[in-house]
Amino acid sequence: MTNKKRNFEEEFEKALQFLEQNQEDYLNIIEKITDNYIQSNANYSTNTYVNFQVHFFELLGVHANVILHYLKQDKPFNYNGQYTRAFRRIEKVRKISYFHLSQVDQVVVNPNKIKGTLFSYNEVHPWEMTMVALRQDGSSFNIAMDINDSMNMTSQLLDNIRGKLTNGSNNIDTNQYDNLINSFEEFKQSMNDAIEKINKEQE
Repeated sequence: MTNKKRNFEEEFEKALQFLEQNQEDYLNIIEKITDNYIQSNANYSTNTYVNFQVHFFELLGVHANVILHYLKQDKPFNYNGQYTRAFRRIEKVRKISYFHLSQVDQVVVNPNKIKGTLFSYNEVHPWEMTMVALRQDGSSFNIAMDINDSMNMTSQLLDNIRGKLTNGSNNIDTNQYDNLINSFEEFKQSMNDAIEKINKEQE
């Protein structure tokens, strides 16, 4: 067992002991403020998240960090201690909160990171398509591009990706790479067909 894991288990046991000794008061409040927080912070507001953590520290003091850490875990802890009543109730809180808390942590650490990208064709201006990039903090920005703008952006992006491969650490998803290669093969064929059609029409 690593020192880090041992330290967590020791601190977690102390926190559960504290909660079990004050079970009705503290656990009821934890359940209530966590449920209220998740319902009121669907847009992952960092200010709301900070206020939630402040309530936790006011309530639990030195035990707040270890409980918050546990609530962010995607899998339950294999608990073999003696404070099972408190653990069962904290585990119920974890099940409803871990996804939200892990997501809002990403917003706090890197709010400008792209969460998702949507593309659509513009019916008002059919020669354009619109890209909507969603940030981790819930904000977004829109860009309207024609086909040449799109190819230019893609070309620059690939140049930068190629440079990034030799700088820093890169956790490469090979499935994404395979999808990219397939998309380029299909794009190349479609573009060649389109250019051939244009050339025939101009003859």
